[in-house]
Amino acid sequence: MSASTVCTPVDDGIRPGSGLSPADRSQATGEAGEQVSILPLTDDDVGSLVSMYRDYAPEDRSMGLPPVDEREIRAWVGRLHERGTGFVAWLGDDIVAHAGFVPRKGDDAEFFIYVHRRAQGRGLGTELTRHVCREAAAGLDALVLYVARDNDAALAVFRKAGFTVTDRQPLDFEMYLSLTPMASPESSPASIRS
Repeated sequence: MSASTVCTPVDDGIRPGSGLSPADRSQATGEAGEQVSILPLTDDDVGSLVSMYRDYAPEDRSMGLPPVDEREIRAWVGRLHERGTGFVAWLGDDIVAHAGFVPRKGDDAEFFIYVHRRAQGRGLGTELTRHVCREAAAGLDALVLYVARDNDAALAVFRKAGFTVTDRQPLDFEMYLSLTPMASPESSPASIRS
């Protein structure tokens, strides 16, 4: 991973894993110059998040997600919120993006991200990915994700973050990002022996 990757640590005085995030300070600019704020998902946000997914364009859905039916959306959002860690991007009074992770077996988690069409192309995917990586790095070894092969914008964000393709299927890729810092040269087996 290079220094320009999304998951490069930034010293902003906020401790990863604290439930807080640099999200409080994250701002992006919306289409008409309005500010977009990225914040941790709370119980109070769930209704607004369901509204975002209810308005999600059919052509932007991938691999059956997000669900279409409101009852299924509510159940899906509830499971993600209950089992995982999430962030949302607010544009005015509306949530326009959602990202996070859900722990799996072991010390890794599945990463997810959804950006509403009206907020795409503004760097929100990159910024949300940064927040998720930072929070996940506080207690996990890796993130895994699944992305449609033809989702070029998402693939660019994920590659920029340091994810690599680990499995290729006809319609999608599995991608992996190690969150474990690489050993410094001083602690490598070769330098210990010399």
